[in-house]
Amino acid sequence: MDPLFVIPGFLTAVLVSMTGVGGGALMTPVLILCGVDPVTAVGTDLAYAAFTKAIAVPLHHQRGNVNWPLVMNMCAGSVPVALLTLWFINRFGIDDDAYGQLVTSVLGAALVLTAVVILLRPRLSESRASLLAATIFSSTTQSVGTLLLTVLSGATIGLLVTISSVGAGVVGAAILLLIYPKLVTSRIVGTDLAHALILAGIAAIGYWHRGSVDSGILIPLLIGSVPGVWCGAFFSDRISGPMLRSIMATIMMSVGIGFFIKNLLFT
Repeated sequence: MDPLFVIPGFLTAVLVSMTGVGGGALMTPVLILCGVDPVTAVGTDLAYAAFTKAIAVPLHHQRGNVNWPLVMNMCAGSVPVALLTLWFINRFGIDDDAYGQLVTSVLGAALVLTAVVILLRPRLSESRASLLAATIFSSTTQSVGTLLLTVLSGATIGLLVTISSVGAGVVGAAILLLIYPKLVTSRIVGTDLAHALILAGIAAIGYWHRGSVDSGILIPLLIGSVPGVWCGAFFSDRISGPMLRSIMATIMMSVGIGFFIKNLLFT
């Protein structure tokens, strides 16, 4: 066990607790930059996400903030895609170097996407308000179309998360904001967390079976995250959230583009 990984666990938890976004989008690239193999970084981060969300989801459930039918609809798309992706990886024995390059490529795209979503979050809220005021489709058509969009969105998130560990949080929440404008914010957060827990748990088990979860890294990360969450909550009212989110989005986009450039130049 390397105690130095307590530091990224602490810092990531502080930022996530202060801003509410960026858990996977921060942890996986930090681990890679610390010298961890990309595949192990994804697997360990998925396990880290599953553990931390397992604490938060029961609390949201007790408060009635989890729309479980909606979670199941998202899982109808995300879980089969995650299982199929894990099966494909294990069945065809993708070379670790090639898979590492795939991970960093998808991670780069996921980071850029996450950064864009964070920057556009206020406008997404405005779009949500517009959608709430508009009545374009009949209720039947809207219901069927909404269900299909939910399942397809879940499938996309399932693929993204299984390969890169990024996307279940902020991207999932943004999708829920737009598809379900009538859903209150607290239920969006709780529902998104519940779906992310199930998806991260399944993907983490697949990576653990593959031998790509490093407990020597995972345990220090979890140890660091406990005081990090507390510190982030303490300082959340003292530092501007929008400014921090802008800084985080800029960092994510820079790292994501950096991964793209690295793959183009060193392949």
